[in-house]
Amino acid sequence: MGYPGLGLPFARGETYSDGGLVTMDATVGEHLLGKVYETTDSSGRLLKLRCVRADAALTNVGGKTVSYTAGKVGRNVDALCDSDGEICSTVDDEYATTKDITQYDIFYVVEEGDVIVSAESGISAAGVKCMGYAANDNVTAATAGSYVLGYANEALSATTTGYASIHVCGGLKPSDPAS
Repeated sequence: MGYPGLGLPFARGETYSDGGLVTMDATVGEHLLGKVYETTDSSGRLLKLRCVRADAALTNVGGKTVSYTAGKVGRNVDALCDSDGEICSTVDDEYATTKDITQYDIFYVVEEGDVIVSAESGISAAGVKCMGYAANDNVTAATAGSYVLGYANEALSATTTGYASIHVCGGLKPSDPAS
């Protein structure tokens, strides 16, 4: 996929073990987990990426959202989004839709910035607040009390079918109980 961006420990769209130089286990690359790196997206805009570990193998991650392992939010991922409105992250959009992540490998999620993500029809206009949606491991319009992942940059129909551009807010903080 290319060379790492300035300051990135490995290239976007790849994992820590891509290339076969590292054999992964639950402790390899521990120093990277949870760290946020600044780079730019394909349009030259600031993009912050977080390194996370897959505690279980993940299939077809491109455009998806991921859930965190209990007690390890921002460091370890346990699955593709498994509960509507939970604290979650979008996978960096440099990963192909067919990209698989092996157990214990390290990859990027978007901490802050613009990303193309698989979305539901609830993303009907720019500015719609977005949350993780478990049925399809993607995003939909946020409901009261859910974790707001970010805001839609445009309506779902304005991009490739089934995908939307959203701006991830960052922070991984729970939302207020009601809004």
